[in-house]
Amino acid sequence: MHDHRRTGLPGAMLNGSSERGAGKQMAEEHASNERSRAGIAPERRLSSHVRNFLGQRLRSVYAGLIHEPVPERFLKLLEELEATEKSS
Repeated sequence: MHDHRRTGLPGAMLNGSSERGAGKQMAEEHASNERSRAGIAPERRLSSHVRNFLGQRLRSVYAGLIHEPVPERFLKLLEELEATEKSS
């Protein structure tokens, strides 16, 4: 059985006896292309479920940061950058 989560293709594309060969080939090509573009070996990719879980957790952890003031050091660096850009 083919793992639909790894390819990101809908299960309907991989089901059906007459389309099974073409669907499987498309899924394999799609998965290979995605891995190549991402530069990630197949065994190192995270499933969509894991990526979604991590994304939700990271958003919840960092959500409070948007309400905190920008550190004074960063403001000074931004001012210096703006001054440099204006003088050039």
